[in-house]
Amino acid sequence: MRNPIRHFAQGTIRTLTVACFAGLLAFAGYSWMQRSRQVLAESLTRKTLSVVLWPEPRVTGRFAAALIMFVASMFWGAAVTAFAQQRSTTVDVGRTKSYGLLREVYPRSINISSAPTGIAEVSLDTDKSKLRIRGVSPGSTVVTVSGTYRRIEFPPIPRPPRPGENRPPREVAVPFRHTIRVTVLPRILEPDRRAIDIPVSRGFTRTYQIHIFMGPVFRNENEEGVRWRNFRVTPGDNNIARAGVNRMRIGITGVNGGQTTITLTGERLFQGTWQRVVRDLQVRVGAATSSSWAGTWKTSHGKMILVAGPGKTFRGSFDWHKGGRIIGSVDGPRRLVAYWIHSESNTPRCVTERDGSYYWGRYVFTFNSDWSAFEGLVSSCDEKPSGAWSGKRSSIP
Repeated sequence: MRNPIRHFAQGTIRTLTVACFAGLLAFAGYSWMQRSRQVLAESLTRKTLSVVLWPEPRVTGRFAAALIMFVASMFWGAAVTAFAQQRSTTVDVGRTKSYGLLREVYPRSINISSAPTGIAEVSLDTDKSKLRIRGVSPGSTVVTVSGTYRRIEFPPIPRPPRPGENRPPREVAVPFRHTIRVTVLPRILEPDRRAIDIPVSRGFTRTYQIHIFMGPVFRNENEEGVRWRNFRVTPGDNNIARAGVNRMRIGITGVNGGQTTITLTGERLFQGTWQRVVRDLQVRVGAATSSSWAGTWKTSHGKMILVAGPGKTFRGSFDWHKGGRIIGSVDGPRRLVAYWIHSESNTPRCVTERDGSYYWGRYVFTFNSDWSAFEGLVSSCDEKPSGAWSGKRSSIP
């Protein structure tokens, strides 16, 4: 014997299922007829519509409204979830997301705003077919897009048309308003890591500006926390080389022969996020040599280049006279003696010739402890050097 309550419940479920299916079919048919009329209107006016992001729907007809309310009451949870997903997005700092418009909007009517500002930049592209959202800084903001879009429709028909009566389609400006919650995520950047070779002589110190290794962002100490932060020095083997920091300078001193790695770390602001910067200074310490002075120098008379020669000799060049050149030798731990020679006649002509020219003079250089600067004296011909002349190292060879 069948259970009457169970039989009634099963019949009710079947009836509701059939009713829902019939309602959906009726709504689909009504939507198809409305769309057919719109397509016909568009073909008559020979105008192409292109969208607006989720424009607000306009429904006419009591029957259609009743069907929509019936379907919405059955699938309310799923509808709410889909609505929320359509109105939120994420974008990385420095990246851009684009959204196509579904209808042809009136460009002058578009108003775009975001609150709070400074997190994302929102704009329409040049042909007004895409909405672009670009991440500026990490955070969340609400973007509001409002305006009107163009729709072609037939006027309502309250009664059957009379013979010969013409009802042309018309253009309607439909208002819309759309909000998007935008979450801008910090951009994930790989650390900028490099290795740099630093030769230094035992017992000497080489001093560098920190920005030479870490980059120009680290040039100004007043911008700490704004453009750079968290600068640290991790020492290597202090029995081989030691590092000391004085404001925005770092000095590397050779202690004993060998090789060690001194690591510099910090963070710089790059495209709205902080990027880790790592420099591995591979310090090689050797015995002091007579060529510790070799390299390029910025002097009080211009640029000078010194190159080691055989034994204790050296040669060089300078750019403040035509054919400027230098020949000399090492005369002590930090002292060089040399002759300058050039081809111009704007200095006194000497009685004797040297290295093919009658225009020459004498130099004496005395270098500081880390070979980064020198003080010197200069003269014309074979006179005793007495004129001041100094310089600082520009680069090592």
